[in-house]
Amino acid sequence: MQASRSRRGHVLLVAGLIATNGCSAIFVRPVRPPQGDEAPRCTESRAAPIADTAVAVAALTLGAVALGPALSCSSNCAENLGPGLAIVSALVLVGTTTSAIYGFQETGRCREAVSAFQSRENGAVLRP
Repeated sequence: MQASRSRRGHVLLVAGLIATNGCSAIFVRPVRPPQGDEAPRCTESRAAPIADTAVAVAALTLGAVALGPALSCSSNCAENLGPGLAIVSALVLVGTTTSAIYGFQETGRCREAVSAFQSRENGAVLRP
C-alpha cells in the first residue's frame, strides 16, 4: 500500500513538473534567420499558448479553491490537501503563464516574418 502511494506521489510530481514547463516552452519554435530565399521556419499556430492559457486558468481556479482550506488550516493541517494543492497550483500557474506569454510573443514574431517573406515574394513575382 505504501509503494502505491509513493508511486502516485511520483506520478503527480512528474505531471506537475511537466505542466509547469508549459506547451509553448516545449513546442513553439522561434523565428530563425532564413537561409537564402527560404521561408522562415517557425511556429505560426497559437494552439500551444492557448493551451498554456487554459491550464493557467485551471490552475488559478484550483488554487483559489484550495486557498480557503489552506488558510484555515488547524492542527490537522497534515491531513488537509489545501496547502499542498495551493502551492502546486501556484507553481503551475507561474510556469504556464510564462510559457503562454513566450508562445504568444514568438508566434506573433513568426507570423510577422512569414507575412514579410510572402510580401517580398509577391513583390518579386509582380516585377518584370
